[in-house]
Amino acid sequence: PNALIVDPQENYHGIVQYIEDNKIENLRGKNITIGGWTKLDKGSQIQFPNFSTDDGGYSHTTTGTGEWQFQTIVKQVPINANYLAIILPASNNDSIVLYDGLTVTIGNHTNKQASHLTSNKDTIKVWGKETISGNMVRNSTVETMWPNIQRKHIFGFSPNRALWSLYSWERTHPVWLRDLPSWLFAMYWSGFGGTQPGLNRLQLIPFLIITALGLCGIVRQTYLGNHKIKYAKHNYQMTIFFLIICTMLIFIMVILRTDIYPHQANMLMFAGTRYSLPAMLPTSILLTLGWINIIPRRYHKITIGIVVALLFLTNVFIIFNTQIPFYNCQLESAIKCLYP
Repeated sequence: PNALIVDPQENYHGIVQYIEDNKIENLRGKNITIGGWTKLDKGSQIQFPNFSTDDGGYSHTTTGTGEWQFQTIVKQVPINANYLAIILPASNNDSIVLYDGLTVTIGNHTNKQASHLTSNKDTIKVWGKETISGNMVRNSTVETMWPNIQRKHIFGFSPNRALWSLYSWERTHPVWLRDLPSWLFAMYWSGFGGTQPGLNRLQLIPFLIITALGLCGIVRQTYLGNHKIKYAKHNYQMTIFFLIICTMLIFIMVILRTDIYPHQANMLMFAGTRYSLPAMLPTSILLTLGWINIIPRRYHKITIGIVVALLFLTNVFIIFNTQIPFYNCQLESAIKCLYP
């Protein structure tokens, strides 16, 4: 059998697991039982079992005996809770704590012990003589671990945290698939640094079309283009590949800086342009190559001219319609001045 070690020297704040967001609505206002096996030195104390939400929480103090002991609590989930987290805290001294057989289930099961898990996916719990389905703790018996890139890091951030957010895909996928691409797109075309307001969603539609046309043009010319010279196609593909690699390497730094972690299922909005500015040139070249590959040659110059003029007029529009009202706003939340 395996157990999870929480060492205060490495995890001073303990380890946290969030219940999947799609289960929270069904838990609001209901009683849940939180339990698990713990082992800590005699006299040491931890605040476990526990739960935490954005609308309150509860913790129970467990004192170590030097042996394994099973602890449970039954509490009602706040009606306004939007998330629910279970924390495996470190001890109040330098001793390590062992955890195993963790469980979160609906209902009152305080007076029974969880003796065995009958499913590797933790969907069935044998609690005393009663069979309970629906343990909401993932990997509750600590049979597997997330791999790390490195144990120690020398930079200002650990790449493991971003990697863990991908492992916790059930919780973080809306950020990766919706929030992050939308923010990068808006920042590129109208973000004014990545934090200041620019165009709204409807106003960004023309730029979405322009971007889609550019990408289609790149794909068309790369794989379907009529290259008269034998090595022209290969050279063109290598050029596109080089530009894409340059762009991706730069934007990776921006993505890592957004701080998408399992314990924070949203992204940090920051001045991303200062990180992504070097990527503007290869990105612009890629889009330009895409446009000229789907537009007849005789319209190339006028097309580029129209795009440049559109960008200039867009900047003027954002400055007078968005930026000036935003900075001159006297309300507590300046964003309110941009809406009628």
